[in-house]
Amino acid sequence: ISARRVNFRDMKKGTTEMLRFLATLVMLVLPSVAFSQTEAEVEALLCTDMETSYRIPVGSVSYLEADCVSDTHAIEIDWNDKWREGVGQALVYSKLLDLKFGLILVCKENSTKEHLCYRHSLSAQQVLSDIEVEGTIWQCVASAQSLDECTRIEVTPSAVAQ
Repeated sequence: ISARRVNFRDMKKGTTEMLRFLATLVMLVLPSVAFSQTEAEVEALLCTDMETSYRIPVGSVSYLEADCVSDTHAIEIDWNDKWREGVGQALVYSKLLDLKFGLILVCKENSTKEHLCYRHSLSAQQVLSDIEVEGTIWQCVASAQSLDECTRIEVTPSAVAQ
């Protein structure tokens, strides 16, 4: 067994650097943790008077789950930057339930790029128009307490300018 001499200055320097790194990481992550509203919380606010977490059987052992189902719409809720996923899911739900397409896009309030929320909504509208699907997109800010506080956009195949 050989004895090694430990240099405490090097250990202290490494520890200080690690603490700085962790502090920086916490500062970067903290804003997103402060805005940690879950999809379930958003669903509870925006899908009042609708069935929520609606299970759609797929085969004999599996299911899909639409966030909200009204008499007319099968609706997916997603953050604006996940608009692609939301479009795909809502298309499947609406087809399986034979209801209109519905997508609620929630723009995070701490977003420093509000124009991205608008662009994401336009992109979703364009996709629906291109594939000739009629439906509704709601643009909501994260502080919205009901769907009535969101901008409702009816999309038809010819509704989006080229």
